[in-house]
Amino acid sequence: MLSYRPGETVAHGLDPRAKLGFQAGFAVAALAAGSLRWLAAIYALAAVALAAARLSPVTVARDYRVVLAVLGVAPLLAGVALGPPWFRVDPALRSLFAVSRVPPVLAVSGAYVRTTPVRDTRAALQRTIPGRAGQLLGVGVGMVFRFFPLVVEDLR
Repeated sequence: MLSYRPGETVAHGLDPRAKLGFQAGFAVAALAAGSLRWLAAIYALAAVALAAARLSPVTVARDYRVVLAVLGVAPLLAGVALGPPWFRVDPALRSLFAVSRVPPVLAVSGAYVRTTPVRDTRAALQRTIPGRAGQLLGVGVGMVFRFFPLVVEDLR
């Protein structure tokens, strides 16, 4: 499972607020992809983020293998029809295009998790979002980062 590892990469040196902002903007851009050229640019930018974090795409794919498997099944299910023809290509292709937007977002989030300590993420959220909402969000993120790996280990 991806977790923070201290290091001296370019991504480690960036401010957590800048990384959170990049992640949010990247997710919006990825989900707004309307053409194959735009999608290719999103994948290229995700590769740059992985390189900045010195994180292998294979590592990210291995750690998100369950999510990627579910995403891989979605286009097949979208193409299934109840009656002849039993499989329709057009809905499957539309679903495939929609699903293909998610892996680069997962890659960028993996780079963030690998290069940012939990306490810095919590502090960045609390400084960025004012008041009690920022405090609650920071505490929530801290709890998720701490307890999610324990839940995964218990499930194994």
